[in-house]
Amino acid sequence: MGAVLSCFQTIFAAIGNCLMTIVHGIGAVLTAIVNGVVTVLDAIISFVTCDGVIIIIIMQHPHERRYNLISFLIPIRC
Repeated sequence: MGAVLSCFQTIFAAIGNCLMTIVHGIGAVLTAIVNGVVTVLDAIISFVTCDGVIIIIIMQHPHERRYNLISFLIPIRC
């Protein structure tokens, strides 16, 4: 009887780990989207308020379908 319960416990633990991995993945995607939106809005606001010029570079990894958003702030005044 103890072996059967241990088997069910292991199955439920594996399902729980799988679900938590999916939740963490969704959270990482949402974090990346929010950070990208914040960077673009920061660039627009900085340009409109003459706070500086932001150069945004989007780089793709050579072996992956993943992009990096890199921004540089060059301070200028109007």
